Amino acid sequence: GIWHGLVEAFVVIPRSVVMECVENEFVFLKNYQKRITVVDVAGESEDSDETVIYDLTNEKIDSDTMEIYHHRSLMDTVGRAQFHAKQNKSNLICIDKVGEGAGVWSRLGELYNDDPDMTIYGFDGRLSAPEGIEHETYGNYKTYAWFKASKKFRDHQASIPKDPILIGQLSGVKFE
Repeated sequence: GIWHGLVEAFVVIPRSVVMECVENEFVFLKNYQKRITVVDVAGESEDSDETVIYDLTNEKIDSDTMEIYHHRSLMDTVGRAQFHAKQNKSNLICIDKVGEGAGVWSRLGELYNDDPDMTIYGFDGRLSAPEGIEHETYGNYKTYAWFKASKKFRDHQASIPKDPILIGQLSGVKFE
């Protein structure tokens, strides 16, 4: 048998696929650029995960502007998200709005309520996945999003920085 194949058999995005997209310099055949700021908010305790802010142009993470830090307060993160969006010229801020991120999503929604040039999108992985997509069934929106991301990676339509933690997180999600 091929033993190395078993290691990645039930991983959504295998490490080998993720590695092919590290600092991937693919060419976009688009007449426009999507400029997005993405925020994953961590808890406020000392032993919690880290808050991560990425700026993207289309499907490429800008490694020069990414910010990873231990969370201070929700309003601090709101200010940092605004700074990133302005610096990146983003017209979309995406936030994981489950848990701690709900407060950041809510406040950014208030701040940009009357701004037609900015959209605040709150990702909630607990929601039901879209029905009838590609003949697959997903338990929730988070699972659906992971498999959509897997397709982007497999098609080499993603570019991530050489960050061992990010690489490990992307290649560590398993399924049954």
